[in-house]
Amino acid sequence: MTMFDLIAIGMDKWQHFLFYGFISFIISLMMSLLPPLANGLRRISAVWFTLIVVSLLEEYRQLFLPDRTAELLDGLANIAGVSVGVVIPLFLHFIWRFCYQKRVRVRSVLSFWTIVIVVFTPLLYGLSAFEEPIPPKAAKSPSVVETSALVNSASSAHSIVTPEEILQKYYPPLEELRDYAKNEMEQLASEAVKEYKEKEMSFNALVAAYIIQGNALEKEIDEEFQHIYENAKRALQDHHYDPSYADKLKKEYEETKKAAKTNILQKSLGELF
Repeated sequence: MTMFDLIAIGMDKWQHFLFYGFISFIISLMMSLLPPLANGLRRISAVWFTLIVVSLLEEYRQLFLPDRTAELLDGLANIAGVSVGVVIPLFLHFIWRFCYQKRVRVRSVLSFWTIVIVVFTPLLYGLSAFEEPIPPKAAKSPSVVETSALVNSASSAHSIVTPEEILQKYYPPLEELRDYAKNEMEQLASEAVKEYKEKEMSFNALVAAYIIQGNALEKEIDEEFQHIYENAKRALQDHHYDPSYADKLKKEYEETKKAAKTNILQKSLGELF
């Protein structure tokens, strides 16, 4: 039996204790406040006795349930919970008796405890005699999903894909994106040079206008690259690789973009001046 099993068993006993303690506290408090108050002790005793008998009979009932067990410790936890639950109502009742000088009949107390011993002794002994062991956990057989996962992992072991092979299929769309970006940037630069040579606008106005268009084009291309980059990262994760392998694509993209911007800028300035 593992430590977790022991903790689970202990929690079960606490649940029994707290449940019956709460029930006995509520019922005994309500019964003790009913008039006449002089009968409060008798009512609290009746609640205590009845709840314990019911809790022990409930343990016996579990002997006939296939998925439950009857335990002596459960019965003792029930008794402890019921007993603790009636402490506060009993204490309040004795305060009331002390204030009003009401005496408790010794004969009644002895009779009550005689009944308690006569009834509870065979019930507790029966629980100890018929106590069932806690059923061991059945060995968990692999489910259909687990079995298929094992089969898939075994089959995939014969066809291992490297990170480089995964990234390789993302180079063609990156090449297309690079060509598209280059053509658009060159077209934008040529239009700027043409407008300046035709003196349609001043140099400062020309730069301001085409910087805005260039930034918009760069944003569009960056978003398209980000889409490719995220797909590559997901593909790596699907094959249980670190997605940071895709940073290689990002580094190459940044270097290519920087070089292309520098070349086009130098070419445009050369044509202007």
